[in-house]
Amino acid sequence: MIGLELTYDEKCRCAEDEFCYFIQHVDHFTEEERNAIRRHILEKRITGALYVSSILAGWSVVAAWVDALLLPGVAIYSIFTGEFSWQVLAPVLGFWLANATLKFIYVRISLRQTINVWKSFLSILPYAGSLVLMADYLKDEPLLRKAVLLFIKNRRKMVVRRVKGFFRAGN
Repeated sequence: MIGLELTYDEKCRCAEDEFCYFIQHVDHFTEEERNAIRRHILEKRITGALYVSSILAGWSVVAAWVDALLLPGVAIYSIFTGEFSWQVLAPVLGFWLANATLKFIYVRISLRQTINVWKSFLSILPYAGSLVLMADYLKDEPLLRKAVLLFIKNRRKMVVRRVKGFFRAGN
């Protein structure tokens, strides 16, 4: 494939980009595929979307724990007091509204140049927002999708290794 070689400036930008650097050193792709993936990464600014998507996934885990505490707390309170009104639901609704608003603001600030307002709105969906966000970048790009999955797998292994190391160091 002629013309897929990266320019010097693109190579410099790729060296500073964590995902692009990973692709540059992984053995799963030919040199032509690597260049095509790196060009997509640089053109689509996918690393920022990957970072935001991972933040949203972590955010959902924290929100799930809060939901797991708030909802049963409201139910138990309502059962024992016999009171079920909007004042009882206010903390839950307040958390959901604040959570959605903060997610929307975070996504808009972080990715304003790469996604529209509607995609930002869809990315605040509970537990699925990060998937919705990445789906837009990866549709019609099977090679890029494969690269992203390898990168995520690699990052997951790295996090598991660090967590295990943390607990081993504590013993």
